[in-house]
Amino acid sequence: MEKEITLQKAAKLAKRSASTIYYYIKKGLLPKPKHIPNIEQGRGSLAVYPESIVDRINYIKSNLENTHSIVQLKKKMAQSPEDLQKVYVKITGRLLDLAKEGKYDDQEFKDGILLLASGTGPASMMEFPSHEKKSKK
Repeated sequence: MEKEITLQKAAKLAKRSASTIYYYIKKGLLPKPKHIPNIEQGRGSLAVYPESIVDRINYIKSNLENTHSIVQLKKKMAQSPEDLQKVYVKITGRLLDLAKEGKYDDQEFKDGILLLASGTGPASMMEFPSHEKKSKK
């Protein structure tokens, strides 16, 4: 099972404020966090995510910087993993063509490399598994 971190820790690791993370949740860019009892204070709860949420926050951050549109980003994130896989195969093929032509300084080549290197492949687009408690049988 993946390690869980608090929403505040995720925000810190992604170099974003907690209010920004809550904004992403409100806009539907991130799933709602799981809430666990706050044992340290003996009351209230802590919002926690799987540690991989940091990658998704960074993905959102970089895409919002490029598109400036939450609507466009939501559409992009709604694509199925199979559709995304096809896109990445196409991008990889184009990058290979540009590399064969020696166009390493071409902006299209640089953008393609950044996209592939950002870790925003199909697996990171999928929703997190449900954190509901499983009933004991």
